[in-house]
Amino acid sequence: MPLPVISLRSIPGTVAFMGCGDLAADRFCADSRLIQKGDVFVAVRGTTINGHDFAAAAVKGGARAIITERPLADVSVPQCIVRDTRRTLAWLAMAQQSFPAEKLTITGVTGTNGKTTTTWMLRSILRQAQIRTGLIGTIEYSDGWHSENARLTTPSPEDLALLLRRMTVCGSSHCVMEISSHALHQQRCSALLLSAAAITNITRDHLDYHGSWDDYLSSKLLIAELLRPGVPLLLGFDDPGCRKAAERLQDTQYRSFGVSDDCLDRVTILESSAAGQSLQ
Repeated sequence: MPLPVISLRSIPGTVAFMGCGDLAADRFCADSRLIQKGDVFVAVRGTTINGHDFAAAAVKGGARAIITERPLADVSVPQCIVRDTRRTLAWLAMAQQSFPAEKLTITGVTGTNGKTTTTWMLRSILRQAQIRTGLIGTIEYSDGWHSENARLTTPSPEDLALLLRRMTVCGSSHCVMEISSHALHQQRCSALLLSAAAITNITRDHLDYHGSWDDYLSSKLLIAELLRPGVPLLLGFDDPGCRKAAERLQDTQYRSFGVSDDCLDRVTILESSAAGQSLQ
């Protein structure tokens, strides 16, 4: 399928140009080593490497333009200046696949533990209701018809857009997905609009990447920015980390769930054994 030509003036947010009045392109690349002649290079800030430092190398490799967060003096090709190239890359990936997320009802689940179990249970419930549902997570990616082994808990923006498009092509109407703290921090899902979202719990994990528990918590809370307007964020209130998260939510509604007495959506354990639980 030929990729659509995208005018960079349609990128959400403030967009400015140097050396041109607009740019229209159908191929974008965020890795200077993989640039092909005619590509537009997206200079993305990584955790250890800043793509802006490789803009000149991308031009030498054949890039005809640069998408950047600041004007670059050492390149001779046109530049498109945006506020956040990570968000821009995520939007471009969806635009190239004709915005498949807009055709799906998507539920996102984040949390230190329980993401996989929760998403598999949700998919099972939807399947029982005869709703074809795609799945994205730690174990597998499924378009609702075919499955494959997962490579990352939450894939890159390009792979995510392709997966969502596959879901729409094969007739899926829903998607449940795990969204990792890494993916939230790196804005991989920033072009999504979630119909539901939950944080299962927030304990201590991935501090080698996030640096501190406070930064880890802040990354988890970014899932609230992906929700459709008016939709509450679901928080597992049996977890102290989620209660702390609730204190940070100022403009976002939330609903608490769990077995604790003060949960808005309270679960009662009717039976519990080694074989499982019966809940109400």
